[in-house]
Amino acid sequence: MKRNIFLSAFLPLFLCAAILTLGYFSPTLFSRVMPNFKNKESAAQITGAESPLYLEDPSSLVLPPWNDIDDSKSQMYASDNQSVPYSIKMRITDDLQTYAESTGDSRFYTYTNQLQDPYVYIDMSDLYVRSIIEPFLKGCTINDNMQFSGYMHTYGPNNNFSTLPKYIYAQNVTVNTKEGRDFLVDFVFTPISGIPLYVHATEIDAATAAFPEDSEFFNLVVTALFVATHAEADADEFTSQVESYYTSDKYTSLLASFYDFSAHLFSFPPDTTPEEDWRVELLVGLRDSMYDMLYNFVYSIDSASSIDYRDESLIVLRNEIGYTMTVFYDAISESITGYGLDPSNPDVYRAEPFLFGETAYQGAYVYDG
Repeated sequence: MKRNIFLSAFLPLFLCAAILTLGYFSPTLFSRVMPNFKNKESAAQITGAESPLYLEDPSSLVLPPWNDIDDSKSQMYASDNQSVPYSIKMRITDDLQTYAESTGDSRFYTYTNQLQDPYVYIDMSDLYVRSIIEPFLKGCTINDNMQFSGYMHTYGPNNNFSTLPKYIYAQNVTVNTKEGRDFLVDFVFTPISGIPLYVHATEIDAATAAFPEDSEFFNLVVTALFVATHAEADADEFTSQVESYYTSDKYTSLLASFYDFSAHLFSFPPDTTPEEDWRVELLVGLRDSMYDMLYNFVYSIDSASSIDYRDESLIVLRNEIGYTMTVFYDAISESITGYGLDPSNPDVYRAEPFLFGETAYQGAYVYDG
């Protein structure tokens, strides 16, 4: 009788525990191998709760970090000393000063001195926004007189702007380009680290379409991002590396768009400013931080899936810890038109070299959010 009780009760429980244990450790065991996503159904964390992506209604999706922002608690990012940017400027320059003193790095004294001027700070803010949205304008260049500070809002969940707000953002900003093509642009970034959390550009009066997926599509997307964030390569070297995995000509433009996405973030017009310019140094530092963050994410991608979203492909990548990254791809222009990062991922707030981040004495990084 005792044996029957064991077989009917304890043995099934033991088997369930063994299966759960294997399931828990399997991502760790197999995550160091490039994943194969052919014919794989995946779940993605899109609206704050896990659900199979193929069951989502694209018209009802609210992508993060927009679902974190309460417009009623936002303030304008104005351009005078009595406005919110002044408190942000003072916080950032104080942090840079502290970091300069603790490390003895003279560059940070230069950044601090330059950014003390409120007008220089606003100009740098506009330049920063250019550097994160221009890579998604389908090869177009923003007009020189385009300024963004007047369109930007700040948001802190406690509505307390004595410290850095959680987000700075703008929606439906009309961006004019030198090529005569206009775009509507949305963006969100966190001044805590300077990492852009969301950027998307929609060309006005232009047709778009989702990419016709096949069995190689997700493998290609993951491989392209993997190589782009792992190799210090020019475009030709990048393409040759990825083509060692995939040789189909139909992917050539897709490969190039993935290279451009990561390589052109935080870029500065090379014909207007010498390389030793302090603004170039600052943007290069932020680009290095972005590469580090993307590297950590791409290295641990666990699943990929996509849906047709507003006449584009919304590709959702999820790492083994559960954080997500979304990429927008337009098949007609053959370009990436935007991307988004999971705002719950702590890596987006802990990026070095602290250029827009919180610092403490001895150069240690502190984040209490």
